[in-house]
Amino acid sequence: MTIVGGFVLSVFMSLGSARAEEGMWLPHALPPEVVAAMQSMGLELSAGGLYAHSGPSLHRAVVNVGNVGSGSVVSERGLVLTNHHVIYDHLQRISNPGNDLLSEGYWAASLEGEIPLNGLSVSFLIRIEDVTERVDSLQRSWEEEHGNTMRQRQLQRELGREITDGTHYRARLASFFEGSRQLLFVYEVFDDVRLVGAPPSSIGKFGGDTDNFIWPRHAGDFAFIRVYAGPGNLPAAYGPANAPFETDVFFELDIGGIAEGDFSMTLGYPGSTRRYVSAAEVEELLETGLPARILSREKRLPIIERAMLDNDTLRLHYASDFFNASNGLKLALGQYEQMRIHNVAAKKQEREERFRQWMYQDSLRLQNYGKALDMIREAVEGRRHTLFAHSLLNESLLMGTQVYVAGIRASIFGRIFDREDPSREEILEAAAGFGEKQQDFYREYPASIDLEVVIAMMELLKKQLDTSYLPGVFAHVDTAFGGDTETFARHMFANSFVTDRERFDAFMANPDAAVLAADPAIMYAESIYDKAIELRDLNHRFNDVYREGRRTWVLGLKEMAGGSPMYPDANFTMRLSYGRVLGYSPADAVSYSHYTTLRGVMEKEDPGHHEFVVPPLLRNLYEEADYGIYGSGGEMPVNFISGNDITGGNSGSPVLNGSGRISGLVFCGNWESLNGDVIYLEESNRAINVDIRYVLLITDRYARADHIMNELVLFR
Repeated sequence: MTIVGGFVLSVFMSLGSARAEEGMWLPHALPPEVVAAMQSMGLELSAGGLYAHSGPSLHRAVVNVGNVGSGSVVSERGLVLTNHHVIYDHLQRISNPGNDLLSEGYWAASLEGEIPLNGLSVSFLIRIEDVTERVDSLQRSWEEEHGNTMRQRQLQRELGREITDGTHYRARLASFFEGSRQLLFVYEVFDDVRLVGAPPSSIGKFGGDTDNFIWPRHAGDFAFIRVYAGPGNLPAAYGPANAPFETDVFFELDIGGIAEGDFSMTLGYPGSTRRYVSAAEVEELLETGLPARILSREKRLPIIERAMLDNDTLRLHYASDFFNASNGLKLALGQYEQMRIHNVAAKKQEREERFRQWMYQDSLRLQNYGKALDMIREAVEGRRHTLFAHSLLNESLLMGTQVYVAGIRASIFGRIFDREDPSREEILEAAAGFGEKQQDFYREYPASIDLEVVIAMMELLKKQLDTSYLPGVFAHVDTAFGGDTETFARHMFANSFVTDRERFDAFMANPDAAVLAADPAIMYAESIYDKAIELRDLNHRFNDVYREGRRTWVLGLKEMAGGSPMYPDANFTMRLSYGRVLGYSPADAVSYSHYTTLRGVMEKEDPGHHEFVVPPLLRNLYEEADYGIYGSGGEMPVNFISGNDITGGNSGSPVLNGSGRISGLVFCGNWESLNGDVIYLEESNRAINVDIRYVLLITDRYARADHIMNELVLFR
């Protein structure tokens, strides 16, 4: 058995004191300077211990969970530790008012009690292949034959076949530095994943939206899932005969505790960063994408939250969507505020000035890169108004209203009547497919709440956008309803067959083209879709100049860096970051410690506020100081912060100490780091992590989950 962590693969290198460094580094190609810096800070492993093309290494015990987050293998039987919020929507799907796993939590007593999480996959990274030259070769051949560029999907299929043919592996092609480097990631993907243990939301989501991104935090944001395999320990669809995935590469859990200044490292799947944006792009983000998200969600979410607080069925119906939308809103608010406070656009301008000075020192540089920033600004200015309109339309009516989804599905079904003399059998076959898609929609469709949202979103668009950017339904409202959007919306919900199950069933019993043509919800949805496509195409007019400007700009930055290492932007491929456990001072006379304790949970307790309810059993553990081997100095550590460079997708990433053992897991970033997708600021960027000791206290002494505890390997 090989336990990842707890062994030394290299001689400790002493380079003096090193600072925490920014960067989300590809683990297979760590620059020697990065490895040396980590070792000087406390890493006891070599680069080969972090990533190996074959054989045991840290990367083989880090997984992609559901293409939304990260996780770590913590036992030889495929047990995976991730965040509660990473599997939150799956917990919602298997909950109902009589068996509410979100409120009550769940702890399997045996393998037989582990619950299948349909639709959730866990992916293990097998290896990374540099295919840049092969991609260039395929592109040249394709251009010679077809006169255009081979698309990324075509490239992925071609290269995937070459590398994974005859195996059960799957491959994903990812591009870096604006396409100048191409890597193929080979995965082993398991689709039989089951719930093993999760705390109640009162622990896993303690503090809710109020505390989200705010330090100090006190959340037990963790969950255990298990990977199951078929014959031969290979991936298989769910089946009762499947067995836990067997592995000899997994992490130990270090309960020795953390101290300020300790080395910390993360491995995971950060989703998306834009660290190499220009000042013009920062300005665009502040003027278009962020305001659109904020305006829409600040109007929409209070309507939904009121409904959730009043009705348990609605609370479960909206739980996951509300969590994701409110998380996105708070993220947008933080990004907007922090980018202005830190004057990020000006910092990007300073980099551009250094670039210009470097560029003008050489005529060839000027020839190669002289137009890059001008091209980016030309595209940004050209699409400014239409990009805001498109973003706001997407946020408010496309993604914000459920009737839009039903209306578009009905419109797609209606295409059957565009055929010349469709047969009754063809119509009924198409209707059956349409009806099947709508079953889940009507199961708990809250039409009255959706109506309120539609009214609010239409009023918002009418106020914010020029009439030329509004969907055609608004012109209909003006002519047929005197411009009164509320009257139109109520008419639509009262008369459309897609907003009511009985009317829908009546239509499905006798599908009719005339009914489809007259339905107000279909007209509403089609007009929104048509305008979204129109605005998208207006924005796309600037794509070529923007892409060329971006490509040239990033290539110029790489050349300007000389031999200094540069990390690529995150794109949901495995990355490593490193730093130290440390507090910070966000403002004058304000200083934050690097950790929080269970005492802070009790200080925040508010039985009248759903986000700050403390379970009685947890209060008992606190009052009796019943912390066992997990407490420290009479206190129970809960969360800690570190200077690790993270972003969305890192949720669930293991936080590793110098020996490669888990000391915690990432679940959030702090408020002051929310500009982190475009800039890393060492003095304020912090990852917020669950202390592994709190994970174990809840699993062991709160849940008494021996089924889990018996598999874990603890180190002290």
